Amino acid sequence: QEEGIRALWAYTPSRKSHLIPKLIQRGFDFHYASSGFILLSKWMAQNGEPNKLPHTPSSIIGVAGLVHNERDEVLMVQEKHTWVERKWKFPGGLADSQENIDDAIVREVFEETGIK
Repeated sequence: QEEGIRALWAYTPSRKSHLIPKLIQRGFDFHYASSGFILLSKWMAQNGEPNKLPHTPSSIIGVAGLVHNERDEVLMVQEKHTWVERKWKFPGGLADSQENIDDAIVREVFEETGIK
């Protein structure tokens, strides 16, 4: 904690499962398990900071489209709802789970601009 480390992970293969009670005693908790291992985590909050570890393993993929016309003008958009100053950006967003990246780009550009 003194070095600013807020989280610790303990990847524990099945053959080392006898270590789990010791990790629990030291403040670790179960985070994720799959065939052959368990992953424990320990959040070391500083100043009451809430736990920011993901609930499960996950990947979030952001996509954006570079759209231009025959005059090489580039399409930019601004977010309608944002907590920071509105800035210009390429149209895009988050890919859905299992979605093809190219399809996600086309969908996001269409959702934000109406352009296909």
